Amino acid sequence: MQNANSPLSGATAFGPTVMMHKNRKMVKQNGEKMKKVLKLISILLVFANMSYSQNCYIKLSDVTGIDMSGYQADLKAKACELQQAFPAEYQNQFKVFDFGFYSLNEYMQGGFQAVFDKMKADAISQSNYYWLVCWQYIQNFF
Repeated sequence: MQNANSPLSGATAFGPTVMMHKNRKMVKQNGEKMKKVLKLISILLVFANMSYSQNCYIKLSDVTGIDMSGYQADLKAKACELQQAFPAEYQNQFKVFDFGFYSLNEYMQGGFQAVFDKMKADAISQSNYYWLVCWQYIQNFF
């Protein structure tokens, strides 16, 4: 026998079961929506972090054929440290640019100066203040 103040008063034998099923379904739908929102936030944070780390260091070009990824992590960290050393009003305007060339590029494509001038123009077009790091691979034949 049910009490008049009972939350189940007036419900049929199947009423509470149907309500619980609807509530579970609603909780499941809300949980799925929350998972989607959390995934979206995670993706946005990853891209925000990437854009921050790319804000101080930019790889322009590398034709050396050498895997420099081991050095790039250190260079990125030092570039961001260097950027933070500037006064606040200049920090977003300073970037470190990096490019690599092969020693034979000096004798092709207009020589080293042409390659350097192009990389310098690329850096100037992207930042008011910059440090241009140049890597030259010299093959040792001895």
